[in-house]
Amino acid sequence: MASDVYSQVNDRILAALEQGIIPWKRPWTGQLPTNYDSGKQYRGVNILTLDIAEMVRGYSSQYWLTFRQAQKHGGHIKRGEKSTYIVFSDKKVREVEKEDGTKERKIYHFIKSFPVFNWDQTEGVPRKEAGAALDRDRDLIDVCDTILSKMPNPPAYRESGSSAYYMPKDDLVNLPPMDTFRTTDGYIATKFHEYGHSTGHKSRLNRSGVMGAASFGCEEYSFEELVAELTSAYLCAGNGVDNTLENSSAYIQNWLSVLKDNKTMFLKASGKAAAAVEYICGKGAGTTPAS
Repeated sequence: MASDVYSQVNDRILAALEQGIIPWKRPWTGQLPTNYDSGKQYRGVNILTLDIAEMVRGYSSQYWLTFRQAQKHGGHIKRGEKSTYIVFSDKKVREVEKEDGTKERKIYHFIKSFPVFNWDQTEGVPRKEAGAALDRDRDLIDVCDTILSKMPNPPAYRESGSSAYYMPKDDLVNLPPMDTFRTTDGYIATKFHEYGHSTGHKSRLNRSGVMGAASFGCEEYSFEELVAELTSAYLCAGNGVDNTLENSSAYIQNWLSVLKDNKTMFLKASGKAAAAVEYICGKGAGTTPAS
């Protein structure tokens, strides 16, 4: 059931926060959790849940596979090993009859979860070499600019003052000057955060938390803030940007309180963030919340 999936994801995030781990604030190297069989890196919320498992359980491999995939490659899962659940979205198309007797197609979206295991939990499965970490000496500003240059219909941008914000009325992202940030990574993570907010403009993905009158501290405000946090996290994760600046106790306690009160918020926000990343990267609006 969908409610079970939401609870599974939320419980994992809460457990990490209670240990002082902020799943979306990590020193990313570009070696993201990867499917052993396809070689594709996981996306969205699965980056976070698998990364938590790797860190908490001490796994050394970035590769994950299912029970059947382990058998396919000549091995098996070690006795007593516990799986980690990943989630994905799917849809069904059904024909429904309208009141006038005509039929129309309706699309129903739903989410599923299924178990995977880290390569460290297997025996007899050939080892794969870890993917190369991204070069920390590369110009991160160029990386950031290249990503944002792909965004269709981008907001206006300026650097002034001492505050970072997105102003929907003027469709404007404002950041303090780059040299006022302690690190280049912090500057980029903040920039990604504000551009995440900008995807909610009515001319883009039209999120109510951006275009509505959400007041500070309300649920809608918190939801939009989480969307922007996760948008920044996913962009940082895929490009090796260290996103660990905000890790204060107050920050952790705030999100613990918010997420305990709403078990569906995290996974829903992750879906909106995945769509925001797709938009920023010029790949369309995006519809898959948890691939």
